[in-house]
Amino acid sequence: MNEPKRLLRLCYNRNPERFEPTFKSQQEAKYRFILERIGPPDSGLVLDLGSGINLFRHYSNWPTIGLDFADNLLLFSRSQDPDAPLVLADMDHLPFKDRSFSLIVGVTVIIDRTPIEVLGLLGEIRRVLKPAGSVILTILEKELTEELCDVIRRGPLNLSEEFPCENDRYFHLIHLE
Repeated sequence: MNEPKRLLRLCYNRNPERFEPTFKSQQEAKYRFILERIGPPDSGLVLDLGSGINLFRHYSNWPTIGLDFADNLLLFSRSQDPDAPLVLADMDHLPFKDRSFSLIVGVTVIIDRTPIEVLGLLGEIRRVLKPAGSVILTILEKELTEELCDVIRRGPLNLSEEFPCENDRYFHLIHLE
């Protein structure tokens, strides 16, 4: 695990109960924005990358697996929703079979990553995404460089749409075979 990722994990693990009041309203707005633009997947599972306190599952009510690398955040999520399917893992090495998910959502998960690291992540996302599946990624505008935009636009997934909203840029990607 690289140093920026290790420090981010330490930050999220330090006080998981602080995450809810601090970020909940920001994340709620992002999830509502996403849910207004996409419908539920035709069938299959949703993967929430960097699920944190598992808000996407709560707001969408779709069959969602939450994945996060911060074990204390997942323990907090489990205390709020004992039946939630949660996985402790690094999104750069997804512990799922190929073509497992119809929809993958990653809200503000690309933080302190180089374009090469993002390209690797997109490849891993493509691996577990079903053909014709969709990906919604949001990236803070302050994290976004032109090089990073190019990697996303020309990466292993097809860009369907891209739009700014508040402090984020949203990318809707599709896995076409």
